[in-house]
Amino acid sequence: MKVDLKYYMKLTGRYISVLLASAVAGVLLLCLVFLLPTAPMKEHLKYDVEELQQEGQYPALEYRYDKMLDNFTDTYMLGSAVYDDGDYSFMQRVMNAYHPNVEGLDSKNSVIDSFVYYIQDQDGVSGVDYPRYWHGYLVGLKPVLVFTDYLIWRTINRVLQLVLLAVTSIVLIRRISWKCLIPYLGGMVFLRLGVIYYSLQYSTMFYVSNIAVLLMALFKDKLFERKWFGYYFFILGIITNYFDYLTYPMLGLGVSMVIYQLMCQENTLVKRLSDVVRLSVLWALGYAGMWISKWLISSVILGRNIVADGLASVMTRSSADAMGSSISRTMAVMNNLMTGFTNGAGVYYIAAIAVGLAAGIWQWRKDIKGLLANAAVMLLIAAMPFVWFMVLANHSYLHGYFTYRILGITCAAMLAVGIKVNTKKESRK
Repeated sequence: MKVDLKYYMKLTGRYISVLLASAVAGVLLLCLVFLLPTAPMKEHLKYDVEELQQEGQYPALEYRYDKMLDNFTDTYMLGSAVYDDGDYSFMQRVMNAYHPNVEGLDSKNSVIDSFVYYIQDQDGVSGVDYPRYWHGYLVGLKPVLVFTDYLIWRTINRVLQLVLLAVTSIVLIRRISWKCLIPYLGGMVFLRLGVIYYSLQYSTMFYVSNIAVLLMALFKDKLFERKWFGYYFFILGIITNYFDYLTYPMLGLGVSMVIYQLMCQENTLVKRLSDVVRLSVLWALGYAGMWISKWLISSVILGRNIVADGLASVMTRSSADAMGSSISRTMAVMNNLMTGFTNGAGVYYIAAIAVGLAAGIWQWRKDIKGLLANAAVMLLIAAMPFVWFMVLANHSYLHGYFTYRILGITCAAMLAVGIKVNTKKESRK
């Protein structure tokens, strides 16, 4: 078979152009929000410091590890949104996303206390840079803090998340099939929705993942007609890296892939399996490409080698060492499994999957080969989180209290094993 090199070179050029345009847009968006005044943000946050101090850096709802909040990182994010020191240039602040810090502060809640020192205009506060990440969440967080405070935002966040779930569910029913709700909602419920809305850290991927599914369902006809699903997953990887703080980034990829595969059940098994691999690789290239672009841009603007810093962090997070001792990569997997499926969650999901599979066997009874093909595809998707845990063993082991949420992909995929969707009959344009 002859390979059309011109076509693939042109296609590669398009993807590179999308990445470059995304990086430029990412910088411009950050520049815009860093023009916003920090005084009203700081004033609003004065109402939050007492509550944050009382909660501490890692409060756990119902004293459960799987419901632990990450106020430590939330405070970093709030600090990055409000910190404004005249000693730094505008572009330094944009690229570094400084957060307040007090040297030598002896406290178990030192990050929160440093933030409180800054909000209350106490002495001894300096800025700590964090240039490895894009900090794209600031595009939304800074405007919010101009008008309201963190605690009120939690309530608003809960309403917005419920509305987004409802809207996405309705669109999935109308545009594809009501059956898509089974894996979609199954994956979302696994996240512990009653915890997500409390946290800035946990909310970014919730919004990215759900909006991605919503847009895919809305524009599925054009995506299929123009053969743009490659761009869809590539851009999803870019957006994920821009907004996320390395929480559960694969969720958007996995849940979108499950819905996509439910729309492609008429394709051959080879085509479906190759699509899972191809589109996942494109997502990974978008994700990694956007991250590397931040290191390169920051290195040029700041005059420092941020690339080396980023690569060192990647090496650490992908190592099999944690807290000064060696761990097996299997331990990282088991830590996340035990956290995610604790307190009866495992029993509920196993029961739901069993019922769904039984119903699927009945639905596919005249096409057992089709059922087996669908099962093979969904099992491949279900394995995605385990690959992530194995590769990023250090990060997954240390932060299992939130990284386990990637297993929402496994739940969604397993719930989709027995689902048969006839998009021609069931969807309405």
